[in-house]
Amino acid sequence: VAEGENGGSCIYWSARSAHKALWGSTVTHSPGGLSRTGHTVVAVCLGFILVAGILSNFLTLLIFAKFRSLWTPINLILLNISLSDILVCVFGTPFSFAASLHGSWLIGEYGCKWYGFANSLFGIVSLVSLSLLSYERYTTVLHSSQVDVSDFRKAWLFVGGSWFYSLFWTLPPLLGWSSYGPEGPGTTCSHFRFFKLDAPKRV
Repeated sequence: VAEGENGGSCIYWSARSAHKALWGSTVTHSPGGLSRTGHTVVAVCLGFILVAGILSNFLTLLIFAKFRSLWTPINLILLNISLSDILVCVFGTPFSFAASLHGSWLIGEYGCKWYGFANSLFGIVSLVSLSLLSYERYTTVLHSSQVDVSDFRKAWLFVGGSWFYSLFWTLPPLLGWSSYGPEGPGTTCSHFRFFKLDAPKRV
């Protein structure tokens, strides 16, 4: 407890303390207030995303593996997007899908941390790759120059940079700087913020 400037007090809760409160007891209902029908609707949507995401991105990776002529610098960024997307579908979506079917989180605190980390890591990689792809297309159109399809250095730099940037933001919560925890209706997990609660002014 820290004394405030106006005579009041501020109570700081760390993510770790909040986690103990959350995981220390069995939650039998949805904190977000979703009904059974609501969880079912979410599960159906996640199931569709899971199946469509795995199939479409697997086919994309298979085509790239089979036809080496598709290996161009710009397509390497597209390949990175497909890779990150299928990794989300394999290592993240199944857990939230199962949790929505059940109505609550199923794999505990460490599973929640893994889910939050995996979704954040692969999601940021995909978003950064899309931004880099847009930038690359913009510069190509702006300069109207012939693209050297044999020069992969910039493409590999973009791909490596997207993973490094994502790890820069997603690893600290695993190492104790903030954390990952449950969110929304209690069937997903993400970055867990620190809380600051203002207590009433003392008389």
